[in-house]
Amino acid sequence: FDSDSIRDLSYLPSSVAITGAGIISIEYAKIFARLGAHVTMIIRDTSFPNAMGRVGVDPEIAEALKDDLVESGVDLRFDT
Repeated sequence: FDSDSIRDLSYLPSSVAITGAGIISIEYAKIFARLGAHVTMIIRDTSFPNAMGRVGVDPEIAEALKDDLVESGVDLRFDT
């Protein structure tokens, strides 16, 4: 699925893998995690602040976003 076609899902998957750490990826990771799916974010960079820095997000804000995702149960995989 992509960020458009995923809206047409007629069921909640039990697990979701999301590639990237952009704003849309974060939004969908939070949505699916809150709905009860096991969510794994696959991030090519070595850390969340580095990945978010590529789209202009301040490192402190990136760290807060990372903490929020982890608290929501999102499994973050780096350097993959």
